[in-house]
Amino acid sequence: MNSTTRLMSLAATLGLILALPFIVEAQGASAAHGKIWGVIQTQGESAVNIFDRDTNVVVRRLHNSRAGRIVATSAVSHGRYSVDMDDLPAGKYLVSVDPGGDSLYLPGQAIVNYSGHGASVHQNWTLSMQQSAIPHLQ
Repeated sequence: MNSTTRLMSLAATLGLILALPFIVEAQGASAAHGKIWGVIQTQGESAVNIFDRDTNVVVRRLHNSRAGRIVATSAVSHGRYSVDMDDLPAGKYLVSVDPGGDSLYLPGQAIVNYSGHGASVHQNWTLSMQQSAIPHLQ
């Protein structure tokens, strides 16, 4: 290999290494299109694995500030959830996290403005035994 070929090979390799984080980030963002998604953790990021039980996220459409029927749900797996909203119209939705029947953690709710087809909302939660689940809109 001559020096020009080596230099071009090195430049191409460095370009790929520098571009890789942007490619991965773009793929992650596109995977969340049309979803309300996030992480659910306990206060102090407890090691207690509540997420393999009955923890669920439930979404209801709001009509005149009143919760309507359930329009979407998601189970929680390894502390993460993803609710498919792609077929639902823009509007306000009530997102509820329910840690399950025998859990000592309290449920919680948050109103989310979903802007419609293809949009995503990143909504994290912290579960507590002293107060309702705390939403953290990202």
